[in-house]
Amino acid sequence: MNRHASTTLLAAALLAAAAIPGHAAEEDAKTLGKIVVTPTRDERPLAGAPGTTTVITRQEIEEKQYRDLSEALHEVPGLRSVSLGATGSQSSVFLRGMNSNHVLVLQDGVKIVADPSTPNGAFNFAHIPLDNVERIEVLRGPLAALYGSQAMGGVINIITREGGGAPGASILAEYGTRDSFRGRFDAKGAVGDLGFAISAGAFDSDGDDITPPRYRPAGDDREDDGYTRFNASARIDVPLGENLDFTAFGEIVDTKKELDTSANDPDSHEETTTINSYASLGGYFFEGRYRPNLTVSYSRSERDDYDDPDSLDGFFPTTVRTERTGEVYSASLQNDLDIDDHNTVTLGFEYFHETLNSSGFSDFGGFVITNLTDAEQNRGSIYLQDTFTWEGLTLVGGARWDIVEDYPDQVTWNVSPSYSFADTGTTIRGSIGTGFKIPSLFERFGFQPNNFGSVFMGNPDLDPERSFGFEVGVEQSLLDERVVVGATYFQSDVENSVQTVFDAMGNSTTVNNVDLDIYGVETFLSVEPVDWASFNASYTFTDAEDQSTGEQALRRPRHKIAADAVFQVTERGRISFGVLHLAGIRDIGLNGGFVDLDNYTVARAAASYEVYDGIELFSHVENLFDEDYETADGFQGPGIEAFFGVRFSM
Repeated sequence: MNRHASTTLLAAALLAAAAIPGHAAEEDAKTLGKIVVTPTRDERPLAGAPGTTTVITRQEIEEKQYRDLSEALHEVPGLRSVSLGATGSQSSVFLRGMNSNHVLVLQDGVKIVADPSTPNGAFNFAHIPLDNVERIEVLRGPLAALYGSQAMGGVINIITREGGGAPGASILAEYGTRDSFRGRFDAKGAVGDLGFAISAGAFDSDGDDITPPRYRPAGDDREDDGYTRFNASARIDVPLGENLDFTAFGEIVDTKKELDTSANDPDSHEETTTINSYASLGGYFFEGRYRPNLTVSYSRSERDDYDDPDSLDGFFPTTVRTERTGEVYSASLQNDLDIDDHNTVTLGFEYFHETLNSSGFSDFGGFVITNLTDAEQNRGSIYLQDTFTWEGLTLVGGARWDIVEDYPDQVTWNVSPSYSFADTGTTIRGSIGTGFKIPSLFERFGFQPNNFGSVFMGNPDLDPERSFGFEVGVEQSLLDERVVVGATYFQSDVENSVQTVFDAMGNSTTVNNVDLDIYGVETFLSVEPVDWASFNASYTFTDAEDQSTGEQALRRPRHKIAADAVFQVTERGRISFGVLHLAGIRDIGLNGGFVDLDNYTVARAAASYEVYDGIELFSHVENLFDEDYETADGFQGPGIEAFFGVRFSM
């Protein structure tokens, strides 16, 4: 039996098995009222939006007490969030079997810069707090026609909170395991026509030892790796007359994280500063049928690494002083025009200027190598999309032309139809399209020391990575939408994927030498038997084959099960439970070679109770059963953690 026939049978079996309560993370019984912007770049009801989109609402963030973006993404079907240790550790996302740098991260539709210390251009999800987040939209599939380079596996769009209504504020304080403290202040509302939303927070923890005992140096005790984060953000929304709206947003996140650059390194740490900002001017003309939007943005990420000689260095005492800075300047003009009540045409123009600078040195026992990278790139884009709706039909088609410095022009396309049968509660949807990714500036021009005096040197002759993919899905609602069940089959082919290779002396560079053949199935179930309880579950099967080796691509689980339940036990009290199971993960060994990670299951629980109006007590427990597991070889996940807090609202 060929693999596609096997997958069809698997999808049927999964639909039959979906009667297990748990977390949907797709579209649960409440999603028909949700509005999303990512699938088409304008506001649409989620129920009729093309493609496969997961929405994590502010209510879900509060119910489950997620602390950062990496935590919030754990249960999304088709997505694996990999954190190399406790809170603050390097965190990557693999979406539908794609590489970690094949997902584009936006904030209110604006691209934000990736951590320049990640050589392949992958985004680091570790330092993104949820203080100012209204919802998170995760759109899966090849989306380059709408969003350009890097949107091969999908797009994660972080929507920030808007001001409005009567002004209000809240203060939160939380204390927990490993001497962890979290504090937050929020205020939002409107003064006259000016809407505002501001937030400031801090997190501090002694951390945990991320090194498993088998990798610790002989006679060395456990060594916790602490983490500190400060963050602040502000957004204003104000009308400028009857036809114009102005929005401005700014955010700064400052962190310090102790590292284990080798097994239990007692004096290695990094400091990061991230700035994201934008300003936009939106217009509403001809009775709202023409809606232009002009946006300019600036994003900056700094990372400084420090390491001093210590007793564990042996014959090669190590000193590191490196600084890396990445910046993205962008400008965009999007024009939405309603041709009639059924047809909207979107024409957009974008310009990006990206820079990468690194300096400093690394001294490995006398082998001194200077960090030196100074590179920049310009990219311009034009995209055109037509969204047609008629009764239950939604048909979206688009194409994009990217003009990239030093590369041939890139042309991508996408077609996404969906149809909802109102009489039966059935929705069928599909999507087909192409994607591409321009190699990162570090992959092309980077220069960085490795251990024992060897170096990484970028390859300026790299070709773009390209992909072709499609999906077909069905969703069925039952019992007045109290039960929703669905499944999606997806398939993608990736060519010219960039990989780092090493020579006999330990020096490394990048080459286009990996092709990926990916297919899989996502299934979900949501049940709301009564108004005060909901159960959701999802299962994802992913086969991501490295065609050069025939093996499963690294860090992508074959099987993922996520489930949760939320109970509004009283008018003022609420509890929630969640569980995540991953199996079939292949990884690169910490000391070389390849290993198969042990399957693992982690659970969490959260509870809150409003003791008086405006005073809420809350608590959550992570890794409820103290599971011993590793997210990657040599990086153990934290043990059981418990947190208790109080929120005052006014």
